[in-house]
Amino acid sequence: MFAVLRIGIAWVQAQKKKEEVLKSQQQDTIEKQTKLKTDTNSLTNTTVNTEYFSVDPAPALQEVEGKEETLESLGMKLQDQSLSLFQRYAALFTLRNKGTAAAADVIATSALCDESSALLRHEVAYVLGQMQVSTPIVLSLLTKVTLLIFFLNIF
Repeated sequence: MFAVLRIGIAWVQAQKKKEEVLKSQQQDTIEKQTKLKTDTNSLTNTTVNTEYFSVDPAPALQEVEGKEETLESLGMKLQDQSLSLFQRYAALFTLRNKGTAAAADVIATSALCDESSALLRHEVAYVLGQMQVSTPIVLSLLTKVTLLIFFLNIF
């Protein structure tokens, strides 16, 4: 019985890996297109100075006409599976740049509710590590991930 379960788990993981490779290729294409547009138009306003010294796969969203996006709207964009991974990343990095516990909660909540992309979950984990914010919601996400890893290693 455990052998059948292992085979089933391996098959599901292989299918998810195929999907993630495709998403990764799409993300890479979008990044290259964005960089080309930025280089061509000499737009320097897509770079935001933050305390995080990392090269993000998508630029953070900029204020439009002096209006800053709310945490709620950014959280909705982060969870919206109809948006491209690039757009969801932009919302993620905008939340990270806010650097508040409330922003970390929005990020963690989206990760708890959304299991559509392993790439996005990876970036969420990385961003939460950068933020170094500990809230009950962030801790519940870490507990869920720890239990998942524990059970996957058993089987």
